[in-house]
Amino acid sequence: MEEIKGGKNRVKFGNNRIYVLYKPIIIAVCLLIIGNYFIVQSIYYKLIVPVTIIGFLWAFIILFLFLGVILIFSSINTILSALIVSPYFNKNSNNADTAILFVERQRIFNLVQFYWSGVFWLFLWLRKTNYKYNTYLVYSKEHLEQILLDKKFKILYIFGHGKRYGVDLPENKIYRYKNLEGKIKNRDKEFIAQLHCNSDKWKKSQDITLSKFAKKKYITKGNVYSLQIWYYLFKTWKEKHIISN
Repeated sequence: MEEIKGGKNRVKFGNNRIYVLYKPIIIAVCLLIIGNYFIVQSIYYKLIVPVTIIGFLWAFIILFLFLGVILIFSSINTILSALIVSPYFNKNSNNADTAILFVERQRIFNLVQFYWSGVFWLFLWLRKTNYKYNTYLVYSKEHLEQILLDKKFKILYIFGHGKRYGVDLPENKIYRYKNLEGKIKNRDKEFIAQLHCNSDKWKKSQDITLSKFAKKKYITKGNVYSLQIWYYLFKTWKEKHIISN
């Protein structure tokens, strides 16, 4: 993958194995330990607190149990995604027609969030159906546009944070999809999935979604949460085809 130049904001895009594999797994293991601790503590307090006691203690027990289950679930998904996804970063081919974009708002925790959204289901499906795909970590407007405007990519899965009309970039900047007007022909893409929040908050009259550039699309209304993305990708793997709305 080439280097996208932009003065002091120049970023080299490639496979940083520490970032895409080891760091997420370390974070996931820590969360797994905390999750198990919450489960153990909830069981312990449930055994010693009489059932007749209603109020703060039982709310505390239920909260610990809930947090434990969520953390364990998220950790397992992160570990599976890191193991399945990371080998394919920076091993891109020139004849792939599918692009998977992880658009990073910041480099501390975002990739872990994408991982625990069950992205491994998407990779398992693509590999099983022999789709050729490329995987990208995206940090700048220049790199994002370079991929979106690439004519060979007919199928796009975009993970990130944003609105219906755009996706967040570092330094609290949002890339508005209206910037693609006149650069991509209408219905030029076969399928686009905006796997990020899709609210209309602060929308301007000229703002658009990516749907006008695709024959089929998956764009939710309002905020979208990790479990929703997880279930959508699971259905894609289970039903073995692109799912649009």
